[in-house]
Amino acid sequence: MKILFCGGGTAGHINPSLALAEELKRKGEVAVFLSREGGSENSLIEEEGYKLLTYRVAGLKKTPSGIIRALYLAVRAESSAKKILKAEKPDIVFCTGGYVSYPVLKQAIKLKIPTALHESNIKKGLVTRLLSRKCDLVMLPLGYTEKLSSNERLVGTPVKRRFSVLSRAQARRTLSLSDSDILVLSLGGSLGAKAINDAVINTAGKLIDKNHRLRWVHSAGNRYFEEIKAQNPELLRKKNFKILPYIKDMPTYLCAADLVISRCGAVTLSEILEAKIPAVLIPSPNVADDHQRENASKLLPKGAAIVIDESELSAENLYAVVGELIQKPDKRDGMKRAYKLEGQEAPREKICSLLYGLLERNR
Repeated sequence: MKILFCGGGTAGHINPSLALAEELKRKGEVAVFLSREGGSENSLIEEEGYKLLTYRVAGLKKTPSGIIRALYLAVRAESSAKKILKAEKPDIVFCTGGYVSYPVLKQAIKLKIPTALHESNIKKGLVTRLLSRKCDLVMLPLGYTEKLSSNERLVGTPVKRRFSVLSRAQARRTLSLSDSDILVLSLGGSLGAKAINDAVINTAGKLIDKNHRLRWVHSAGNRYFEEIKAQNPELLRKKNFKILPYIKDMPTYLCAADLVISRCGAVTLSEILEAKIPAVLIPSPNVADDHQRENASKLLPKGAAIVIDESELSAENLYAVVGELIQKPDKRDGMKRAYKLEGQEAPREKICSLLYGLLERNR
């Protein structure tokens, strides 16, 4: 089977496809990726060694010129998508939503190529709302509670196998952490989040000074990394604080962590769920339909996370919340116990089974 994956805009659209491609590759199948031209997230695909094709698309911006440009590029991209599909001849087109998916998904439907659309967020995105009825298979997160259509299935979001096979002990050895070290991991998404950056920068140093066992790794995002490095030399000199533009080896860092501070993107929450790490969640108010707030309430079990609204986020507030969790391991243990082993089939395995079934039905 040859499957063409499409998604992009952020790493959150790419990582589920990479996790699924990894599983399919283990089964002897072929994966090809289509993404946006010039996307920073494309490096994740190239580093995994997959064939990468691109076309020029742009997201909808809420200005007349931005809307016109996005629509113009979408129409042009449909022509490119048609040529790519005819040249590649995939057995299935698998899309993860977002504006990058729309042109190729629309053309695949027209060409009667079997289509699978995966939605990670609790609230359906625009592409899912526009095209899901015409797709052969639509896969939704396990926290989704609306009535399902005949082509919809609850599957969850696939994450890489290493999240389930890598032990905490192995991960901590890789990062040279002792049994007594407390690792806090803070994330703002692949692009970064200024509000989280500001709160972390003004909190981490004080907590590190107060507790010599504390280790803190912060992912600042590519757009903010150099600026933070230049403006905070004193913090960066602390041996127990590490800042990165983006964490590529997320399984190791997340499986080793005692606490994670994060946005509420569906993929990140699925990784936290797989690793079963106590979390402090800060939903982004800048996403479509405020979907991160609903992700935070439905994708992790009750009691596993503390949610802070961004309007209430400050260095003082974060210091109080994280400081208490550092000082009270029993509270972290209680949050960790909130994760229950359901014994369910992993999303990547469930999706593979559905894709094989879709292929069989269309032969």
